[in-house]
Amino acid sequence: MIRVNLIKADRGEAADHVTPVEDAGAGRGKPGRKKADKLKAKAGEPARKTSLGNLIVALAVVLLGALALLQSRALSRERSLLSAAQDDVRRLQPVVDKLDEIEWQKLYLEKKVGLIRDLRAQQGLAVGILDKVSRDIPEWVWLTELVLNRAGVLIKGRALSLVLVSDFVRDLERSGPFASVGIVNTQQRTDAGNSYIEFTLNATLPPYVPPSGTAAAAPGASQ
Repeated sequence: MIRVNLIKADRGEAADHVTPVEDAGAGRGKPGRKKADKLKAKAGEPARKTSLGNLIVALAVVLLGALALLQSRALSRERSLLSAAQDDVRRLQPVVDKLDEIEWQKLYLEKKVGLIRDLRAQQGLAVGILDKVSRDIPEWVWLTELVLNRAGVLIKGRALSLVLVSDFVRDLERSGPFASVGIVNTQQRTDAGNSYIEFTLNATLPPYVPPSGTAAAAPGASQ
């Protein structure tokens, strides 16, 4: 009886059939690796992009931190300068107040000296005015007050009638050193049964012109 081992034969055929497949697969090994490499490269690209984004964010954070540090230092420096300036102002304030006081005293003294100079310049004029007024006073007219200022003379007095007041004004305009003489007011008064007129006159002076010898004497005095 003859036996045929079909199993082995089948296995052998299968093996023989499989072998070319393996060989074919082995022959196509290189294209498969390239495809795998491409897949790996594609898979690595997002990782690289993520690393680059993280690097950019880190650099931005570092730059912002550096700017914040620089601004903080600049602000601290400005605050220290401001504090030093305020300290200087507080320290120098008494000196400034003293200088203001000295300046005010200087202005006051200058005005006072100017007034004294004006009075000295007009001293002769004042004496002449008093002399003229005293000579031109009519009878039954007497003076109670005479004030000399830069504008002129304010004359207050009493008279028995308005006619005497008018005569006094006319005499002052005629012979006195006045540009004009006017009656400010008159008022009827009664004292111990006696009636009289109380009057106020305003006599203006012409513009003051210093003597020519005064201006010439000043340089000689300085020499």
